Amino acid sequence: MISIFQIIKRNSDTYYDYRDNARTSTFSRYVIIAISSFLIGILFHNRNENLYIGIITAQSILVGFSFNIIFILSNNGLIKSSADYSIEKSNKIDKLNIISKEIFYNISYYNLIAILSVISCIIMLYFSEFSGTILYLVNKDLLRTFNSNKPDIRFLSDCVNIFAESILNFLLIDCALTFVRCVKRVNYLFEEKIDLDKR
Repeated sequence: MISIFQIIKRNSDTYYDYRDNARTSTFSRYVIIAISSFLIGILFHNRNENLYIGIITAQSILVGFSFNIIFILSNNGLIKSSADYSIEKSNKIDKLNIISKEIFYNISYYNLIAILSVISCIIMLYFSEFSGTILYLVNKDLLRTFNSNKPDIRFLSDCVNIFAESILNFLLIDCALTFVRCVKRVNYLFEEKIDLDKR
């Protein structure tokens, strides 16, 4: 059974220079996403619950769509080569088979982070209700033990909220970029297959 780390690694292995097959590091990509996620979390950390519900709905639809692509790739299988084919056509078939496998890993990775983003949204929904209740009780002096530390509790709540939303932002940005890349690669694969059938 494939572990989460294997899915992440196999997806990372699909980032390479197509000219010389030299692997491209994804570290800088994740650093940029992390910085962007944190900045967005600071600027827009008070979100409406309807937004989380919308994200859950959209991600669920896209995950279902991506699973359909996986089934299509699995059912079609790899393109079979033949001794009658030219060297150029055989090389192209090998390349398309490699891309087909890589797209499977890309979509598996997308499904992973999309599901994680849905779980994060659900946690954020419960957290917003929980933190709101705590602040309400503190402001009403029902938690007298913490009465003298109202600003500290509010500040801590904001920090946790920003941190949680930064993680969610990271997953959503990575989801969007991965989904766009998957769509481009799937389109390229099917266009090349059509072109191959014409030869």
